[in-house]
Amino acid sequence: MAYYYVFEFELPFPLVAKQGVMEVALNYTSAEDLALGKDPTLDRACGYLMTGADVFSSPTASDRQRTTADEDAFLAQMEQSAEPFRDLAYERRLHRVDRLNRLGRRVQRALASLPFAALGLTAVGKQLHRLVVNQMEKQAQRH
Repeated sequence: MAYYYVFEFELPFPLVAKQGVMEVALNYTSAEDLALGKDPTLDRACGYLMTGADVFSSPTASDRQRTTADEDAFLAQMEQSAEPFRDLAYERRLHRVDRLNRLGRRVQRALASLPFAALGLTAVGKQLHRLVVNQMEKQAQRH
């Protein structure tokens, strides 16, 4: 059962690409790409929602022959893996964005404390901060 939780219950879905823990990119260009028969995962999900069809196939005879010892061996192997589900690229990006946000807040406070801040320099600081954050996010996505 553990094998299914780790590998089978998360179906491959090439129409959507994971970019981070909470971010995705759409990999289709038209509604035709979503048509019946174009993507088996989407077909399974729609079949479940529309007709109540099973999302996952029933265990095969060889699946049913697996023992608890097989499952324990699998879990022990997963335990030995160095954080198999950790998204290091996302963590690095999150750290960079946090540093940029803190820097941006400092710049905004500094601009607001200037005597001529009422002339719109605070808005300029916010725009500059957004520009830098966007540039860093694009750079992080490339890596």
